[in-house]
Amino acid sequence: MSNPLVSVLCPTFNHGKFIAQAMEGFLSQITTFDFEIIIHDDASSDDTVKLIKNYIAANKNKRISFNTVFETENQYSQGITDYLKNMFMSAKGKYIAFCEGDDYWIDAQKLQKQVDFLEKHPDYAVCFHPVKVFYENHEKPDSVYPETTDSKAFTIKQLLKENFIQTNSVMYRKQNYATLIDTVMPMDWYLHLFHAQFGKIGFIPDAMSAYRRHVGGLWWEAQKGTAAFWKRQGLVHIGLFVELEKIYGTNAQYKKVLHDNLHHIMYTILNLDKSHSGELVEAVIRSYPAQAKDFLVYQSGEFKKTIEDRDAIFVDRNYRETLANEREAELAVMSEKARVYEQELLRIKSSPGYKVVQVVNRLKRLAKR
Repeated sequence: MSNPLVSVLCPTFNHGKFIAQAMEGFLSQITTFDFEIIIHDDASSDDTVKLIKNYIAANKNKRISFNTVFETENQYSQGITDYLKNMFMSAKGKYIAFCEGDDYWIDAQKLQKQVDFLEKHPDYAVCFHPVKVFYENHEKPDSVYPETTDSKAFTIKQLLKENFIQTNSVMYRKQNYATLIDTVMPMDWYLHLFHAQFGKIGFIPDAMSAYRRHVGGLWWEAQKGTAAFWKRQGLVHIGLFVELEKIYGTNAQYKKVLHDNLHHIMYTILNLDKSHSGELVEAVIRSYPAQAKDFLVYQSGEFKKTIEDRDAIFVDRNYRETLANEREAELAVMSEKARVYEQELLRIKSSPGYKVVQVVNRLKRLAKR
């Protein structure tokens, strides 16, 4: 199929228990156009690949074609994440839909409705809809996300604050993906905002997908094991907001939202680091020295402001003198922390490895001129 209007991207890994629903959701789509399904399996050790091949062999819909990559070695465990960018780069469609192998679509008109919307609204770059959320173990009742159907609430500023677009609900207008980054988390949040820079965010109020929360999913890991999650995923989450600042940083309001999110993550890591002998903070300083220093300055200012606001409440002179002494002691502690972090930052910058990186980056910039 040379000219599919839509490309459906489906990354999978050990989704043997769920992939049948995903495939049936794809194959049940009723459309007036051709579309392709691009599947990348990251070396599943269960029967995911076998089931996918069975569905492909049984497909009799001439409007649907398949493009598959079945890895023989797991890429993600080796730190290789470019497969997702490659999926976007290989897409032939004018529009791109996304659904991971453990989720599925529940409306046979989903693709048609979203294509119709984007065809009628050329100034929109993203289109999404609510999803039905359910727990595989039934520990909580089903729900719909997002809860509101007010399309005015779905702005870029709000999307920078929170990811209100579920991955299997989205359709993008295809863009040039040469600058797409694939080393940040959550990747779906980044993808939504990457595309949103090119146009408006559209919303269809029909719930047309099901989102499964289950043991083994990223969301489950984040909710059930906070310390372990941030130790493993903290740097790539910081990377998300660093990359988004390159896209949205010229807007003062957007930049403030990004900094608030960035500082929240760094504050979380700072608190967790008490039980990790400084290694988490050291990793942040080494990877993002400018952002770490900015956070330190911000925290020092907020700390001082909090103490001054507290002081203003009291009028008793003796008590104010006591508070003043406490303030000096607390600020001294903060200053010592600032000194330690500043020394660590200088140490890292003066290390041979850091200097080599600086030289390489300088050579790269010169080569581009």
